[in-house]
Amino acid sequence: MGVYYYFFNERTSEMNKKPLPNSSCSWVAKLNSIDDEYVLTAFKNVIKINGWKTTDQIIARADYPGFPSIKFEDGNIEYLES
Repeated sequence: MGVYYYFFNERTSEMNKKPLPNSSCSWVAKLNSIDDEYVLTAFKNVIKINGWKTTDQIIARADYPGFPSIKFEDGNIEYLES
């Protein structure tokens, strides 16, 4: 088991429910422990499959307390305190 991250669009109040490329899941496991390039790719994939805007604020939230959320905005990621 691991920590699963779910993607939320703060502008539209939508949660990604579509499977990501090369996966049957709408979430990513252990997003907080992989390199930033992969994290950016995950956010870009979520934005593309949902038709969201790259200027939207997208938050990846962990399903378990104590893990940081990750914010994507204007092409940059930021790790937020849990």
